[in-house]
Amino acid sequence: MREIGFHPPRLVGAVLGAAVAMGAGVLIGYRYAPTPPPPPVLPSATPGDPSARFVATADAAARSVVHVKIFVQDNWGGARDGGLGSGVIVGPTTVLTNHHVVRPVDQAERPVPVKRIEVHLYDGRKVDARVKGADPDTDLAVLELTDAKDLPVAVLGDSDALCVGQWLLAIGNPFGIGRTVTAGIVSARGRTGVGINHAEDFVQTDAAINPGNSGGPLVDLDGKVVGICSAIIGKNGRFQGIGLAIPINIAKSIIKSLDETGQIYRGYIGIHIETVEFTEGPRAGQQAVRVARVEPDSPAAQAGLLPLDVIVSYGGQPVHGHQHLLGRIAAGDPGQQVALEILRGRETRVVHVTLGKRAISG
Repeated sequence: MREIGFHPPRLVGAVLGAAVAMGAGVLIGYRYAPTPPPPPVLPSATPGDPSARFVATADAAARSVVHVKIFVQDNWGGARDGGLGSGVIVGPTTVLTNHHVVRPVDQAERPVPVKRIEVHLYDGRKVDARVKGADPDTDLAVLELTDAKDLPVAVLGDSDALCVGQWLLAIGNPFGIGRTVTAGIVSARGRTGVGINHAEDFVQTDAAINPGNSGGPLVDLDGKVVGICSAIIGKNGRFQGIGLAIPINIAKSIIKSLDETGQIYRGYIGIHIETVEFTEGPRAGQQAVRVARVEPDSPAAQAGLLPLDVIVSYGGQPVHGHQHLLGRIAAGDPGQQVALEILRGRETRVVHVTLGKRAISG
């Protein structure tokens, strides 16, 4: 939900990642010195003290976190610093990050041509990269490293299993000062209505996320990546305890699609929808989604969905507005069958939709 008086969410999101150094003078004085930190010294934990687990998790997870440096075209056709962000190694030669990190825009929201992408690894190596695939709707991108060996690949977790109150660590490169770990909890799941992505299903956390953290991982205390840091909500772009991360399950489908087809395909059912809220009865106060239009010959049409149907659950989970549903569909694999609980008039029905696929060009 938006707060009156806050920066517009798109501007808030732009504070992170590639937009960090698009003229942000605060970064001019920083320089990344890629010297690997010494091995951690585990504290002598007393019974009930979680410090040792935090230290071990941070050390293990940080090894797969990278810094992403963007060089954009200057006015004379050369290259200049264009931004800083973070990323996480998810394959032998691939890095997951944010779309807005690798597709920077100027203050007028116009695309800025990228000349080169440089990735700084944990062990101090600097490797050139290219964009393998990018999805502006979910704000995710995958980089292919041009010359890298023996990379520490992160373990991906299950963002659907997250619980409010669960401990998390955010790892990234805030303000370009170097690898930084912060801790917090899951503040909320399924956060929508922020207005920065077409498909929104954010994990909200109070782990400190700052400009430069974009694309970095959110990890649980088992060291598994459960989200990709994407945005903050706060006055003047300052972190105020509300950080937003893209659930890793959405990213998994993008990674899988790129690996199998070389292109990003997302789940698609072919409906135009709007958010509604029940005002009476046992569902009073709950949000759902009303179907405004069904595209002909789409998976939704084949499943029997009709205009004015109200979708209350998707895959057995409640629906919290249209952006949340779009995020859930985007996380699905084409060909997957999903159960939708709908209201048609006063009748409750369950329809089964087989997800189609839509090619994404970012």
